Amino acid sequence: MKKPLLSIALSFLFLQLKAQTTYDFGTSNQAAIAPLYADGATQWPLDTSSPYLPISGIGTIGVVSKNNTAGNVQLVNSPITGLTGSYLKFTTGSTADINSKFGVYNHAGATKVATVKFKIHVPSTSTTGSYVFAFGNGAAAASANSGPNVSQNLVVLRFAIGTSVVINHYSGATNGYIGNDFIGGANSISKDATHAITIFMNNEATVQSYVASGSNNMAAGTYDVWVDGTKVLAGAASSGLASDMIIEDMNFINSVGNATTSVVYFDDYVYSNALTPLVLPVTLSQSLVAKPIGTNVALNWATASEQNSNRFEIWHSTNGQDFNQIGQRQTTSPNGAKYNFTHHNAPKGNNYYKLLQVDNDGESKTYGPAVAFVSLSSTDLMVKGNKSGVNISLNSDKAFKSGNINITDITGRVMAKLPVAIALGLNQYEMPLNLANGIYVVTIKGEGLQLAKKFVLN
Repeated sequence: MKKPLLSIALSFLFLQLKAQTTYDFGTSNQAAIAPLYADGATQWPLDTSSPYLPISGIGTIGVVSKNNTAGNVQLVNSPITGLTGSYLKFTTGSTADINSKFGVYNHAGATKVATVKFKIHVPSTSTTGSYVFAFGNGAAAASANSGPNVSQNLVVLRFAIGTSVVINHYSGATNGYIGNDFIGGANSISKDATHAITIFMNNEATVQSYVASGSNNMAAGTYDVWVDGTKVLAGAASSGLASDMIIEDMNFINSVGNATTSVVYFDDYVYSNALTPLVLPVTLSQSLVAKPIGTNVALNWATASEQNSNRFEIWHSTNGQDFNQIGQRQTTSPNGAKYNFTHHNAPKGNNYYKLLQVDNDGESKTYGPAVAFVSLSSTDLMVKGNKSGVNISLNSDKAFKSGNINITDITGRVMAKLPVAIALGLNQYEMPLNLANGIYVVTIKGEGLQLAKKFVLN
């Protein structure tokens, strides 16, 4: 949960969970948020009296924002897909120097290993730009006017904006940025989407391991990169920092000026001084159950616990392979909760459902599928009548070459007949009529099919 944001102030959420700290940027409940250090303002580090300091120690924090021409940092809460509350907006500029920068250096309790997570979002209106995430140990990280000194960093990732956003890392072996060693060539992320970046770092002199989709080993002086819960870079060698040194400094930098106004949004920075696993924060106490009720399907499931979870997405398929999202439920109960969802007017035949649980870091896990068979019944026939005619909808789990629709009054007198073909799925028919007030019956007959429904005009 995010803390309320005081007027023009940056709010932090600090969590002590096995030496883990979270740097958050406020809540969506704030009506208006002023720019954060725009138009040439720089605080590096932040003043001890600054309202932007967290409520408890996370490390030393600094912000550089040259100006609205050269590039700046702002605190915003405009609606961004995949982000909640407030976040930092980095704007590129027209000068080729450090025109905006956010840093957390001298992390409290730093060790020789670390796990770092953050969210990044690049809108499609951004055409060019270059942003760098660096993590290591050195004076450059604590300097307001220094870019990433590769010899002082274990990790240096560059996000280069073009048609997509290409991720490269600095290689000390080749003395340049490379991207040809990403798993399956997955060194790009899409625009107009929020992506969760997780980096596991080992600067110990020995092999270390962590758990994420199984056990993962990392040699000394290497790191792994995950995007949206998928490993994309494994065992990348240090950019230049010597092994067996404490890693404690982070910078996120717009280091190359551009004449455009490209932007990048940055949120939910999480630091741990241990190799923490990518464990999803939800435990189910009841698996997903799908039960047909007439033409509807009732879905039920329950959780035993929820930590740092955002939502369940409900996905549906008629063939068990091609799924579409049909709804969602927010997860807001740390001690667990019961959930339900109704799929109204489900297609006839087998219906497949699965849950996609998404946590606040963008990682996700799938539960299911559960299957429900919806059979043909009288509720599949829907009738809307008025004095000028009758509209008929029929959901059929079979196709019929020929059929008949009859409309009779309460005495059985036939008011209208219509020969029809009945297709698989939804069928709609219109019968123009001049009807008086009264009770009428619509009957549909086919080969092995007979349905009837009353309707009233008054």
